[in-house]
Amino acid sequence: MCIAVLVSQANSWKTNGHLYSFFPAVPAARRPKAQPIPLREGRHFWLQYVVSLVFAAGVCICLENAARFPEIPAPTVVRAETPDRLPEAPPAVPVRPAIVIDPGHGGPDPGTIGNGQFEKTWTLSVSLALAEQLRHRGWVVELTRSDDGAVSLIDRSLHANREPRLAFVSIHFNAGGPDASGVETYYAWPKNPEIMTRLDLAHRVPEGRVVLDERGRLLAEALQSKVCELTGARNRGVKNQPQLSVISRTLCPAVLVECGFLSHPAECGAIQTDDYRAKLVRGLADGLEGWLQLAAGPDFGIAHEDAASRLTLPAPPPAPENP
Repeated sequence: MCIAVLVSQANSWKTNGHLYSFFPAVPAARRPKAQPIPLREGRHFWLQYVVSLVFAAGVCICLENAARFPEIPAPTVVRAETPDRLPEAPPAVPVRPAIVIDPGHGGPDPGTIGNGQFEKTWTLSVSLALAEQLRHRGWVVELTRSDDGAVSLIDRSLHANREPRLAFVSIHFNAGGPDASGVETYYAWPKNPEIMTRLDLAHRVPEGRVVLDERGRLLAEALQSKVCELTGARNRGVKNQPQLSVISRTLCPAVLVECGFLSHPAECGAIQTDDYRAKLVRGLADGLEGWLQLAAGPDFGIAHEDAASRLTLPAPPPAPENP
């Protein structure tokens, strides 16, 4: 705008001959004759001249400031480098084998009935509490039943044999004469013939030899000792009972714990108290955990013996869960 005003004013100067007053070197012959400027037009001329100078100065200042602004660099596009080979996925963490807790009886099978109490009720109560305590200690636990459902003996063993297990513990309560009381624990050896064959194959015994698995007996001893220590119950000992289906047909070390006599009035009363059952559950958990720590060693409780020395049992008749 200011430049246009200056150009327009210069033309006016040129036309009226006033422009050459600033350039005395121009010959007089080539200068147009200056026209007198009326007073009012002269004032307008000087006003326009001053305004043009102010605009010109402002433009110069703006151009100078603009020249000082730093240049904004163009944005740099960083392209992600594609690796030659994708990183390998971390190896899957193997699932720890579970401990199987088996609450005896259930459904239409009440088990032992003593002093108005059903065995199936207290086997489930103790088993649920034992599973909770073992899980709290970091162990993986499964139950063959978690409610008052019916589970057959063979299905309990099949559940345990479905995949590798650390141990199988079947919980029961006992019945007997009026004076019978205390805790006893059973293991089975040798086991069912089919299970024995599978154990021999699993442990790759040499020709002419068979496996001798003492882990079930050692587990029974560990549980029996701790339960009697914490509850103060009579110690009726550890017994071998190969005809008990749930422990004879189980591949992993398996025991059946008779946790007390419902037929004994005092012991039945104690079993119904939270304090006694808490001691019972802690004894089972402590005994099992102590055995598990030992069983983590290589070939714990496993030996080989001559095939001729293995006891061969006749096919037993169907036996009840309780001896």
